[in-house]
Amino acid sequence: MGSFVGDRVVENSTTKGLASIIIRTKNEEKWISQCLQNVFQQEYTPSFEVIVVDNRSTDNTRQLARRFPIKTIVDVDDYYPGKSLNTGIEHAGGEFIVCVSAHCVPKSNSWLARLLKNFNRESVAGVYGRQVPVTFSDPSDVRDMYITFGLDRRVQKKDTFFHNANSAIRRSVLDEYPFDEQVTNIEDRMWAKVVLDNGYEIVYEPGAEVYHHHGIHQTQDIKRIKQTFMVLNEHEEFSVKDSLPDSMKPENRSIACLVPIPQEISNIVDTKDLNTFFSEVKSSKFIKSVHILFDDPKLMEICEPFEFDLIQRPERVNLSDVTLDMVLAWGLEEIEDNGFHSDIVIYTNPIYRYRPKGLFDELIYDICYKGLDTVFAGFVDYQNYWAYDEVKGYHQVGEGLLPRQQKHPIYKALFGLGCVSTAHVIRQEKLIGETIGIIPVNDVKYTLKINDQSSRSVISMLHPEKHE
Repeated sequence: MGSFVGDRVVENSTTKGLASIIIRTKNEEKWISQCLQNVFQQEYTPSFEVIVVDNRSTDNTRQLARRFPIKTIVDVDDYYPGKSLNTGIEHAGGEFIVCVSAHCVPKSNSWLARLLKNFNRESVAGVYGRQVPVTFSDPSDVRDMYITFGLDRRVQKKDTFFHNANSAIRRSVLDEYPFDEQVTNIEDRMWAKVVLDNGYEIVYEPGAEVYHHHGIHQTQDIKRIKQTFMVLNEHEEFSVKDSLPDSMKPENRSIACLVPIPQEISNIVDTKDLNTFFSEVKSSKFIKSVHILFDDPKLMEICEPFEFDLIQRPERVNLSDVTLDMVLAWGLEEIEDNGFHSDIVIYTNPIYRYRPKGLFDELIYDICYKGLDTVFAGFVDYQNYWAYDEVKGYHQVGEGLLPRQQKHPIYKALFGLGCVSTAHVIRQEKLIGETIGIIPVNDVKYTLKINDQSSRSVISMLHPEKHE
């Protein structure tokens, strides 16, 4: 027999000790794989199941979630946090309901066990765990999390603070006191107030930690935020490498290098230049696979010693109106159809004759540790530039004739030298996402391209033997 929640019947039969993990999603392509990867590494007995409640994601969230052995994906249309959780719980068979945000990543394999060990007394209705920032969390969020989520375990009998980004609740209590389905937020705290008023207890367990890139409060006092952040940074002594989940570090990411080489480029680049370029790519510590998108059969022989993946471009991606964005999106789709699932893509082009040593790994390091959508190489320029349009006519770009030490530089984008973007940006047929970083390049030789006549003249002076 079940109990009624609204007009629904909730079954009371649950599997003893089973944990049902509910993950709510809406366009969480950037985080869902990281979250699920760490969830499915949990060491907990008897067992657990995972239910994804998705609010009609339009990105790759659902496809990525299905790569893991989840129980089901439940669809919700009109999103209310409490209603979404209650809907997910309807599909759960566990004695305990565990809520974790899709953009939260468990910090250890004992996260789940540490949450659930606190249900050793019937008076405990729910448990919530600690949330810690990552390297690219905003200073205000770092402040909020360290102030809110301390290191002392506590039992709350009056304090109604509770947070469903990282929580566990006894199913029998939820059957009696479900989440409010009408509120637009703080459904967790409202639920906590109800159960505390009815004689239950809430436990805060700091040993059950998740990484959470944004905080729980908002403020406009930026100066105060940064001051508080500096104190917290010194007090907590957290390091850059410790503030990022292992699965999100460069050495553990799924990074593909896409190298489009059309016919006109392969006719200009000689074998020696290609060998130098391919050796630079292969020397990367972080790139997991290299894919040459070609239409010139002679490249197959040159690439063979490097054991790169060769993908011949069909006519539809060789047309004159096909953009680089479209070619890269097609290439990513091809390699994923062949079983290599990438979450970061680096684009580079052999037309650049010179390249800073270690550039590829520097780009990858930045995108991972700064949480950006795109990072590319940019030539630092302090020159005076003018632009023209029909409305303004000629107008100055930048800060004019100020002394260099007072000017902000202009960056000339060198995408082909090296540009790394998250896979979700590439899938949208874009090379550049919303949040970007630039690796400054100061030597003009790194701007030289062999398909540019003026550059070739300079290259011939630097390497006259190539033109004898």
